[in-house]
Parts: sequence; C-alpha cells; structure tokens
Amino acid sequence: GNADVLGRIYAEDGVYAVGEVGRFEGRTAVQSLTTMPQVAELMAAGAGHVATVPYVAIDGDRAVATGHGMVVIRADDGFSVSRLSAMRYELERQADGEWRIALRTIHLLDGNPSARALLGRLTDVSEAVAA
Repeated sequence: GNADVLGRIYAEDGVYAVGEVGRFEGRTAVQSLTTMPQVAELMAAGAGHVATVPYVAIDGDRAVATGHGMVVIRADDGFSVSRLSAMRYELERQADGEWRIALRTIHLLDGNPSARALLGRLTDVSEAVAA
C-alpha cells in the first residue's frame, strides 16, 4: 500500500504483469495499484502478500529473482491462502548503481502451463528484460 516505495523500487518504465489481471506499464501505473479499491479492501481486512525466498540469478547489470507468492487473508477462524502464484522479477542496475524492477510477472498456479514455464526459467537471465 505504499506508492512511494513502489516508485523507488520500479524502473521509470517498469512493468507489473499480472496474468489474469493485466499489465501496469510505467512507474506511475504500478504505483496506482496502491489506490485500487480491491487492494484497499484486502489490506483493511487483514490480508497480505507473502513471498518465498526467491532463486536469484545475476548476469552483469541484469538479474532475475524467481519464486512463489501468495495472498494470505484473515478469516474468523484464522488465516488462509487465497492465491498461490509463480513470480519472476527482472531487474536492471540503473546508472546510479541501484537495482530496480524492470518487469514483474505473476501467473496464478491453477494448472496454467504459463506458471510452470515461468518457474522453469529459474536461471535464464539472458532473456530477462528483453521481452
């Protein structure tokens, strides 16, 4: 829910691609996620994103971090996972030396072959940010 932080970690032309939801292209579009009513409702209800420790591969000024992410929601009887996804962050080192997200891709793990394919590119930095 913090647009300022998103602005600092995404490249100016960074993209957040959420399989079934769509693409948010550019830092401003990514930051707009923090004001979406659905996101605000989830946060107010006690939900959060939880990520596994990613596998990171670095090649010069490019890197990829691949892993799983889930949305955990609060209910009367505790917490449960409402979504489980394959996640891939493609990062580029900027002129100032900082790493920023150029592309974040998420595919729901619901039997969709694109999610398995995303996880299968674990060490593939060569195609990172080229797409």
